Amino acid sequence: EVATEVLAREITEIPSIPPDAAETILSLAQLVAAMRGVVSRDRYNGQIAFKPSAEIGTRLAKQLCGLALGIAIYRQEDQITPEILKTLATVARDPAPDRIEEIVKQLFVRRTEENQGLFTTSEISQWSRFPQSTISVLMQDLDMLYIVKRGQQSNWRLNSPCVTSVKLLAS
Repeated sequence: EVATEVLAREITEIPSIPPDAAETILSLAQLVAAMRGVVSRDRYNGQIAFKPSAEIGTRLAKQLCGLALGIAIYRQEDQITPEILKTLATVARDPAPDRIEEIVKQLFVRRTEENQGLFTTSEISQWSRFPQSTISVLMQDLDMLYIVKRGQQSNWRLNSPCVTSVKLLAS
C-alpha cells in the first residue's frame, strides 16, 4: 500500500541540494572511497604487489545524490535536510571495512590540541582492540591511501582532508 501511494504521487519539483549538503555528500563520498581503497600484498612475504588504488568518489557521490533526492521525494521534502544526510552517512559507511572505519573513528575522536592528533601504533591497537601487528600493516596501507600520515617516531595522524570530511559528517 505504502509503495503504491508513493509511486502514485505526482512529483512537480525535484528537491534542491543546498551547497552545504552538496559539500557534505562530496566529502562523504571521497572519504568512503578512500576507506575502500585497496593495497594488494603478497600473501607470503607481505610485500606490496601493485600500486595502491582508491576510487575518486565521483560515482559514489552521484549515487549518494540520487539516494538523497529519492529520500527527499519520499519524505516530501523540498530540499536535502540534515536528517537525510545522516541517513546517507550511515548507508555510505556500510561498505567501508570495519577495521578501517574503527581506526579512522579512534584517530578522530581522540585528537586534542595537546596530542596534535599524533598516536602510536600501540595506542591505536589498544583503542581499536586489534593486534598491534594488524594495526601496523593497516596504518602503512592507510598512509599509502592518503588517509593517515606518518609523523616522526612512527606516530600516526589523520590527513587534513580526512579530518575535514569527518568533521562535516559529525556535524
